[in-house]
Amino acid sequence: MRLRFPACSAIAGQRIEQGLNILDLTGGSMKIMSKKVYGLIQLASKVGSDYYPEIMGQTFIVNAPMLFSGVWAVVKGFLDEKTRKKIAIKGGSYQKDLLEVVDEQNLPDFLGGKCTLFGAHKDGVGPWNDYEIVTPVGIRKKQQQSELLGGAGASEEHKSQ
Repeated sequence: MRLRFPACSAIAGQRIEQGLNILDLTGGSMKIMSKKVYGLIQLASKVGSDYYPEIMGQTFIVNAPMLFSGVWAVVKGFLDEKTRKKIAIKGGSYQKDLLEVVDEQNLPDFLGGKCTLFGAHKDGVGPWNDYEIVTPVGIRKKQQQSELLGGAGASEEHKSQ
């Protein structure tokens, strides 16, 4: 978050303070909802709503199996109302809702968009790959390798070092 939100803000030309979350439950079954998994969901929900309520933007849970609504009925009781309102549970008909908040070229193809790069990078696809954190506080656009090694435009003194 120290890099992603500032980098997105730099590209958008306005302050970005929230993220969009999409949880795809394709292939999931209710068998995975063991007591440990349920406890982990409770803990994650509590930590998120207690410590980071303003960072969480809208969340879509897509391809949710029918039985998930029973689990959701219990889990949502651990969330405050403001957080609950940010979460939308969707079955298989979710593309229209996602395309209202994400440009088609940025939505992964397996969710109905045109982005084929999703998962291709360790840190995901986004402008944060072009920025770095600087001290004391802030970000800057990364320099190209040739600039760092004294490429075109570098002084002779700098090249010889």
